[in-house]
Amino acid sequence: MDAPVRQHVFSAMQRMDTEALSTCSETELRPVLPGLTRMALCGSLDNSENGKLLRKRVLGILSKTEAVNSIVEVLSIDFHALEQDVKKEQQLRSKLGSSLSESVLVSQLQHGIALEFEHSKNDPAQRIRLLLSELLFILSELKDQRAGNYSKQSDLFECHVYSDEILDVLCIAMAELPNLLNMLDIVEALMCVGNGNRLVCQLVANNPESFLEVCSSLVARGEKQEEDTLGGRRRLTLLQMLCTMNPKAALSVRNFCIEYCNMPGFMVIVSTQLSEASKAESPSLAEHSSSDSAEVKATGSGVVSESTENDTIPFFTSLLLGSDVGVRNWISAFIKAGQKRKPEANPSMLGLLRKYLLEQLIALTPIRGQIMEESTVVMASSILRLYCAFKGIATMKYSDEEMGCLLRLVISHPPPTRAGAHFISLGICTLIASPGLLRSIDEEQQVVNWFRWLMTSETHFEKHLDKTNSPGEMLFLLALNFHNNQMQAITDLVCNTLGMKIAVKTSALVKIRQIFTMELFTEQVVAAHAVKLPVTPNLDANAIGYLPVHSILQLLKSRAFSKHRVSIKKWVYKQICSSCFPLHPLLPQLIESYVNSVIPKTPKPEHTNERIQEDEALALFETTAVSTSTKWVYKQICSSCFPLHPLLPQLIESYVNSVIPKTPKPEHTNERIQEDEALALFETTAVSTSTASSSSSSTKKKNTGARKRAKAEAKSKPPAHPEIQGKQLCPQLLMLYYLLLYEDLYQTHKKMIGEH
Repeated sequence: MDAPVRQHVFSAMQRMDTEALSTCSETELRPVLPGLTRMALCGSLDNSENGKLLRKRVLGILSKTEAVNSIVEVLSIDFHALEQDVKKEQQLRSKLGSSLSESVLVSQLQHGIALEFEHSKNDPAQRIRLLLSELLFILSELKDQRAGNYSKQSDLFECHVYSDEILDVLCIAMAELPNLLNMLDIVEALMCVGNGNRLVCQLVANNPESFLEVCSSLVARGEKQEEDTLGGRRRLTLLQMLCTMNPKAALSVRNFCIEYCNMPGFMVIVSTQLSEASKAESPSLAEHSSSDSAEVKATGSGVVSESTENDTIPFFTSLLLGSDVGVRNWISAFIKAGQKRKPEANPSMLGLLRKYLLEQLIALTPIRGQIMEESTVVMASSILRLYCAFKGIATMKYSDEEMGCLLRLVISHPPPTRAGAHFISLGICTLIASPGLLRSIDEEQQVVNWFRWLMTSETHFEKHLDKTNSPGEMLFLLALNFHNNQMQAITDLVCNTLGMKIAVKTSALVKIRQIFTMELFTEQVVAAHAVKLPVTPNLDANAIGYLPVHSILQLLKSRAFSKHRVSIKKWVYKQICSSCFPLHPLLPQLIESYVNSVIPKTPKPEHTNERIQEDEALALFETTAVSTSTKWVYKQICSSCFPLHPLLPQLIESYVNSVIPKTPKPEHTNERIQEDEALALFETTAVSTSTASSSSSSTKKKNTGARKRAKAEAKSKPPAHPEIQGKQLCPQLLMLYYLLLYEDLYQTHKKMIGEH
């Protein structure tokens, strides 16, 4: 689709680059001659030296063109009288029932308007009146048409012979009568006649500053689905021609489509660069996509800096997954309407989009047996989410070719990176969100093999993750939920991973469920493998994603460990020791489920889990590295009396063990009680008054001095760091909760435990 104005000519008019204009041929300059002529001959507000020099250069360019003479004649007519007649004509046309034969601008025409226009070759005033009379009549007719399908057969506009003369007259008339001839209304009227789109492009080229205003008006007055109406298709064609003339503004026009939620077809053409305008002789969108994007970025015009080729997938993903409900519903309606059109009809814009995405799918899929290139992983993840959004939000039905290509991309092998792990997580959710991808036994076996490869390669991906979604954890959690028939949990997991709310039909997951529960993850396999999962270091409430604690908690609730005699005590103990504040919300539930699995509830209980031993629980408290522990022990000793409490010797033994290191490289040990503090206990013993002497007074003085020195040394020693205390306090509180809960349940079920 050719644009009447070449891209380099329009660019030169925008920048008023006289050097570039001087290199253009006479044919290329012909559409913009009216604007150049008026700029050179009419008075200008710019009286500076640069302004004068610019007009001089423009005159030099115009001096080589003979067609300028006819434009100069148009500029010499009486525009004041014409303005009065145009106002009267507009008043006449505003009346209901006015016909074309009734006109103030022209008297009764003896011949057709095209022939009259030809006979008035030497009368520019008559020519401009004929043109305006026809145009104002179309405008009056257009106001009464609300369907957007109005079309006017005009011999004047459809005659190619007079297209240049019509352009000259129209450009001058609009420049001289700006208050009466609105650019945006004239554009709407010209769309209804033959060759009107070409005239609009030429008008805009003569007024390049109006380009975005005209495009914004075209989109704002457009249809929600422009392919459904004749007027919508004409508008789509005009926008294509305008953006072919000025490809740098194509993305700005695309933004207008989103702003007004109109003309999604044009948005598709710009994004995918598959329009016919991109193959025309003039510079096209496709040819300028990469070079122009960089130039646009430099000009700071607000257009997306990346090329449309790289922008298409994330662009449509953002429309469907963005926060704007209106835009999401608009795109969904576009996809639904596009699916209803018959394939044998003209290629739809949705068809162009699907063709482009299918080509991207094929290009991103590596050859079987090869690792996906690291540079394509992020884009592959994006296209998976886009296809899921198309199906889940816009209810698009995949074609057979799309399903085959999508499955091949899902089961490909990404590199062991963070992006690769994210791609696998999205691939797993894509299989669950679109279970129809498994259409044959062969494809089911391919998916099973891919899952098995993932299970063996899990450690390669885990080392690249830090508190983020783990594909291995997702597999275990899915298998667990399938075993427990927790379909809502599976739906939540899929929606959270994909980042969209979609419906997952549980009735369609029979094949996937069979793969998980019978071929890959029996309950015993899940339980045996779960205890090998590494605990999450420094687990707190800020940890995101699906972590090992999720899987362990579900298995404890289903009693999978006790049923298959798998010991989980060490894992639970390690996770308690590796916790810190703020407390993760699942840790109390973990302890509750674990305690319930330890204590039998029936006279003939099944296998129960092994409980945490007392020495293991006490170890958490004995290794606490806080300086206040020594003070507490010292005060407790000072406050003791006969008969001796049985725990006091154990307290002293444990305290001594925590003071003396047991290894060449010991961990932090408690502070020991100093000698002067110990002596102070004996020196402060009450002495009989009968044996009191001068020595007793000196002893009291020494005793008082020892106590003061002990207090001074205690104050001078820095307390333990608050962060260290917090990390130690969290495991201690969790262990205390375990002990209290265990004791409570133990007392409740004491009789059954005794029988057991």
